[in-house]
Amino acid sequence: MGLFLQILAGLLGGFAAALQGPFTGIMGTKVGDLASVFITYCGGAVIIASVFFVSGGASAVEWRSLPWYVYFAGPLGLIIIWSTSYTVPRLGAVGASLLFILAWLACSVLIDHMGWFGVAVRPLDWGRIAGLVALLLGVWLVLR
Repeated sequence: MGLFLQILAGLLGGFAAALQGPFTGIMGTKVGDLASVFITYCGGAVIIASVFFVSGGASAVEWRSLPWYVYFAGPLGLIIIWSTSYTVPRLGAVGASLLFILAWLACSVLIDHMGWFGVAVRPLDWGRIAGLVALLLGVWLVLR
């Protein structure tokens, strides 16, 4: 059951990202990219604050033990939302998503290879390089 839930969570995140792109793109064209990011984060903040406080939020007292760099997660999320809001209306959902995924995977390969941030080391090999090249070719085919 554990693997099933992990796969389900990954798929749910993918579907959410696919829907979020067009939604923030619509907001970006109607109210501007910055307003789109603001509206998106306010909506998310209300929901997560509600869930957090209803669940007790006890583990938050450990925030001081976190490494300094993890606090960039919020600002990085702002970049993600802005990027989506900006690129989807201009490149379409597939083009924007492919660029996003290409950059995400390229950075992830480097993180895995170096073992940064406590992830298990997974050396760069020809299979991973081939996968990135195939994705790059796919991006070119879609955007040309």
